Amino acid sequence: MEKVITILLIDDDAFIRMLVKDIFWVHGRGKYEVYETENIGEAEKFLEEKKPDLIFLDLMFPEDGLGMTSSLSFLKKIKTNPKTKDIKVIVFSGYPEFKKEHLKELGAEEFLIKGEQLPKELFEITEKIIKRNKRK
Repeated sequence: MEKVITILLIDDDAFIRMLVKDIFWVHGRGKYEVYETENIGEAEKFLEEKKPDLIFLDLMFPEDGLGMTSSLSFLKKIKTNPKTKDIKVIVFSGYPEFKKEHLKELGAEEFLIKGEQLPKELFEITEKIIKRNKRK
């Protein structure tokens, strides 16, 4: 039996969390287990207990005001920690003006704009990233 892929979804928007969970429930057919947190603090606590295969990370959180400090710090922290550096991270945001190159320099696998992908496309992009990880 194939290993269940664990995903940690970090987003302050309950609708987005529900939508992404549903996408993986419909298309993943039991192959994915999606956990969710609504802020970076909850995500850090989660990572103390479990190590997901992949993280969907929103860029903007209310505690940052109009900034992205907590998301970018969290991404850097994950990618510089030997215990978590191999977790794949997809930054998933509604702010297209952010530079994809900067996020990739910090270690993100991909930068996706919310609403630009159909549900099946979002699932397929994730599948490619997971498979790429297995080949390494």
